[in-house]
Amino acid sequence: MECVDRFTYSLAGYCIATYVIGIKDRHQDNIMLAKDGRIFHIDFGHFLGHTKRKLGINRERTEFILTEHFLYIISRGKGNFRDTYEYTSFREACAQGFMVLFHNARFFIVLFRMMQCMGLPELSKQEHVDFIKHSLMFDKPKEEARSQFLKIFDDVVKSDLSTSVNWFFHSLKHL
Repeated sequence: MECVDRFTYSLAGYCIATYVIGIKDRHQDNIMLAKDGRIFHIDFGHFLGHTKRKLGINRERTEFILTEHFLYIISRGKGNFRDTYEYTSFREACAQGFMVLFHNARFFIVLFRMMQCMGLPELSKQEHVDFIKHSLMFDKPKEEARSQFLKIFDDVVKSDLSTSVNWFFHSLKHL
């Protein structure tokens, strides 16, 4: 059970981080699992909302990656994961984590402004910093920001099919 707990909390951290920073190109080759259950990401070539496109179509249609497979693990194999204590706790952990970043939004916005001089193409314009402002919901009251994040979370959970299709075609490409 310790591995499942590590998986759950590391997944919560990555759901929040990939949403806020807008890390894209998330697929099964960029999401790893350590032996102790922690999930971790590699390949951060697309962030602040810069997405990969195939034939002019945005391949990523969700704000972050949260598949039914992940939720099956979190709920410890229970069939209807949305009705489980584990799922509810995970959802709440994600919301709490997001709110920590929300309360520190000014710090992150200033930090990203300072990094604009680093020569990263994805962080070269004010609109790239504005991505962080938007994702952290800087201009919203805290109750509204929390509600909006939970709506985004719920939409991601409902959108597993688009993630599965994207992952399927990614797998085909590597056969």
